[in-house]
Amino acid sequence: MCLCQICLRVLNSSIFRDKDVIVIPDETMDIKNRKVLNILIGPADPDSKLRLVTTKFLDKCDSETISAAVVESLQEIFVPIENLVCFKSDNAPYMIKARRTLKELKEVP
Repeated sequence: MCLCQICLRVLNSSIFRDKDVIVIPDETMDIKNRKVLNILIGPADPDSKLRLVTTKFLDKCDSETISAAVVESLQEIFVPIENLVCFKSDNAPYMIKARRTLKELKEVP
């Protein structure tokens, strides 16, 4: 991990510390037809802005991959899953299932 990545993690962790957050995953294809997942995270405050926290190239795009990427992104900025209050995505079946998986993870003590 380079110094720039470490600095971004520290900056993002200070922005999101002890706050409820909104997560918006967005999957798309790049010019080489690779699956790309962007994860935007922001404080659950109407006046706040979202930040691009993660961009990942995926081998497959399913609910398990999406939910794992969201959990990993939250961990990278030191936000506990309990602080996830909104998961906003399109209504693709795999996104709906990923939301359910994340909700179940929140409920596990």
